[in-house]
Amino acid sequence: MSTVASALSAPVSNTIVDSRFEKTSSDTHLQLITNKLYKVVSKLESLNEELEERVKNRTAELNRVNLALQEEIDRRCAAEEELMLSNIALSEQAWRDSLTQLYNRRFLGDALKREIARAERNGTSFAILLADIDNFKLVNDTCGHAGGDILLQAIGACLLTLFRGGDIVCRYGGEEFVILMPYVSTTIALKRAEQLLDCVRQMEMPHEIREIGIVTLSIGAAVFPDHARNQDDLLRAADSAMYSAKNSGKNRVT
Repeated sequence: MSTVASALSAPVSNTIVDSRFEKTSSDTHLQLITNKLYKVVSKLESLNEELEERVKNRTAELNRVNLALQEEIDRRCAAEEELMLSNIALSEQAWRDSLTQLYNRRFLGDALKREIARAERNGTSFAILLADIDNFKLVNDTCGHAGGDILLQAIGACLLTLFRGGDIVCRYGGEEFVILMPYVSTTIALKRAEQLLDCVRQMEMPHEIREIGIVTLSIGAAVFPDHARNQDDLLRAADSAMYSAKNSGKNRVT
């Protein structure tokens, strides 16, 4: 019986040992796989952190470059704007009378050319007033040339106050002023000239020249195309009318 029992028990023991061995081998294999996966995951995480750091640094660098580029663009835009304003200022100085800051004779010539072309194209009219300060030599003799300059500036300010934005007010030379008024007829031109006479007569004189008393103007009016059909003839017509006003007693419009 013992021999049989021993024979029967032997296979069972081997089976148990083999099963334990297989389990241990499988666990070891899984552990190896797990360790490898862990190492791979760790490496991937490390690479991801490194990549994120590079992206962060690259983004920061790009931001610095973009900021520097925007600052350079802003600087250049500011420089271009400053240059443009300087050019505008220089252009304005070229077209302005330095004493009164009204437009000068050169500007008037170009403005008349443009206005004549527009009036011919549209079949409209425009007027010019040529105003001369009466007895201006007496002002210079009484108050000096500095007093004459003060009077010219005061009348220039009066002109700018009286005439509308679309009108062109110029110092023609010496004590003469020309006002170009688009889309104005003879009747309206004479009315505006009378308003100018009143404006100057009622003008409050600066204290430096109050001793000269009331200042008056002699004004000649001419209308395109009624009185002339070109620039030179129109100015001559206004000039002739102005002298007619002076010869008729001054302080009036013709």
